[in-house]
Amino acid sequence: MQKVRSIATLCLCACCLSGAARAADPLGVYIGAAVGQADVRSEDHDFSAAHDFNEESLCWKAFVGVRPLAFLGAEVAYMDLGNAHRGRVDSVYPGGYLYTAVNAKQTATSVFGVIYLPEGLMDLYGKVGLARLHSEGSQVAEAQGLPAATLSFHQDEWTTAPAYGLGWQLRFGALAARLEYERVATTGPQPDFVSIGATWNF
Repeated sequence: MQKVRSIATLCLCACCLSGAARAADPLGVYIGAAVGQADVRSEDHDFSAAHDFNEESLCWKAFVGVRPLAFLGAEVAYMDLGNAHRGRVDSVYPGGYLYTAVNAKQTATSVFGVIYLPEGLMDLYGKVGLARLHSEGSQVAEAQGLPAATLSFHQDEWTTAPAYGLGWQLRFGALAARLEYERVATTGPQPDFVSIGATWNF
């Protein structure tokens, strides 16, 4: 009997949640934020150690969007893909070695068109647009042993490239939880990230 009551209570709660979500209008303006993990990839083709730079980093983003129709919307987002670091021994020679340290930071401002596939409490969606990617990087190469030398380089580059993403969100009235994947499709190494976040609909 206790089990029957528990099942009935869960069903009643599910029905109430479903009814509340369906009653809430998903259309309108919303704001949101998310955190996740990014793959920071260098755009610099001049530094041999940075050319294949691909490291994971904590990332975050903030965005504002509008959804005038149930299946169509638009978003503007600022994304900070984080700072990534790597150090390695590039070569060993008699009496010493060459140590290289590479640091990279990437941010992007993006504009997306969003297509939604509403399904009750949930939305599946895809987005396509343009991103203005800012890549900063530095490389320091230090020779240990004889002869001793230190070389340093710096990268500061802006790139405009297509961007796209796929996502899933669960709506609870004006609040929604999101799981999302996005990529900036540059001609060189392409940074991407996976994030979880929330939106608030006005």
